[in-house]
Amino acid sequence: MQHSPTYGDHSICTAEVASTVNENLLVKYLLSKEENMEMRKYLINYHIEEFRTTVFRQTMFAEFENLAHELVEAGGSLTAETLNKEYDKLNTMYYGSAIEHDDLIQYEWSRIPHFYRAYYVYQYATSFAVSCAIAKRILAKEEGALEQYKKF
Repeated sequence: MQHSPTYGDHSICTAEVASTVNENLLVKYLLSKEENMEMRKYLINYHIEEFRTTVFRQTMFAEFENLAHELVEAGGSLTAETLNKEYDKLNTMYYGSAIEHDDLIQYEWSRIPHFYRAYYVYQYATSFAVSCAIAKRILAKEEGALEQYKKF
């Protein structure tokens, strides 16, 4: 019996690649048609922000999550104080002097629901990197690229 894709199970990576390939293609399409310089700036900034938030920031999230797992595996306990401190250290390391430090950033980890599903966040970064490569192949009209993506 063949199952409907509607009820099929797939990996987070599969869903993220599908969604972000389409986002990549859409941004590139809009940029190819847009003549208004302010809108072009907006689209370029939007695309750059996708890299910052999906590759850079999600990688930081994955490092934080891994640190929390290592802490527990070493016999430690997860307290808000410990997690705040470690998250703040990571933010400082990742962003350095590029941003003005805000003490409230230490609490950001607590509002991110993906941390409550083990090793979920790293998949965003890897999926986005894959989707950029796929979109590039499709836009370059590389032989078989579109068909391979549809089959995926």
